[in-house]
Amino acid sequence: MEESYRSLCSSKDIELDGIFGKRQEKALIGSKATNHNDKAVIRRGSFHVYKYTGNEEKLAVCKKLGADVCINYKTEDFVARVKEETGGKGVDVILDCIGAAYLQRNLDSLNFDGRLCIIGLQSGTVAEIKLNTLLPRRLTVQGAGMRARTPENKAMVVNEVEKNVWPEVVAVKLKPIIYKSFPLSEAGEGHKLMESNEHIGKILLVP
Repeated sequence: MEESYRSLCSSKDIELDGIFGKRQEKALIGSKATNHNDKAVIRRGSFHVYKYTGNEEKLAVCKKLGADVCINYKTEDFVARVKEETGGKGVDVILDCIGAAYLQRNLDSLNFDGRLCIIGLQSGTVAEIKLNTLLPRRLTVQGAGMRARTPENKAMVVNEVEKNVWPEVVAVKLKPIIYKSFPLSEAGEGHKLMESNEHIGKILLVP
């Protein structure tokens, strides 16, 4: 539950930063399937949600959660698919946890005044981009995270979660997806499962 609470706080942190502050926009969520960031966006019901990942089973879960367009990046070009689905315009906001490898492709997927929010660096920290992608379309690249915030900022985020999100957890309208639990003595098996990238949802270590 503590991990779920931190995840919800991260989602609220992104919202407070203004990434998902507008209504009726198109949002592309990166490949980490079925986490709280996905559900925090889908839950609002005011975004047309595009989701990409490399596993059909995960895409089916995302569709069940409410994603409007699901894209398998291993079998199709997600940039081309996004452009196709948006009439050539692109999406308004992207939530990305991959980092360097997808930076240019994410920028290519954005509409005018689009925002790219980077929340993870799974593929590395160094990338080269075409600056002429940014200027004509007035694009914004922004990072988001809880760790660098001051204690006062963190307290504000937690208060917002307790006020606006936690009641939905209590009412079981929003709950974490638990894929598998391991006793603490089998932590190595849990890490192996995580490294396989076959899981859908959270992996728990239970004392």
